[in-house]
Amino acid sequence: MYKLIDENPQSFIYKKINVGRGKNKVIGFCDFEEIVVDPYHTDCNPVSVTIHESLHWFYPEWKEKRVLREEKRIMQNLSRCQLKRIYRKIYKLL
Repeated sequence: MYKLIDENPQSFIYKKINVGRGKNKVIGFCDFEEIVVDPYHTDCNPVSVTIHESLHWFYPEWKEKRVLREEKRIMQNLSRCQLKRIYRKIYKLL
């Protein structure tokens, strides 16, 4: 994911998304040209959503259940240093 952010920063867009309501509120999506994340949503962890949408980018054939499982596994295994590095990369794009 670091490489994807470094080589394609224009593909990551962090902005308010006005799609859906309540539980159905969209906080991120990947259309395979860009990854869009709403960092302003109250339930949004920008790192988690960026990882989730990056998994869709890398593995478009995966079903949502697998993406969620892998996102959770990655988030649980990130070191504090890795997490800080990802946050820094994200906030440079804001």
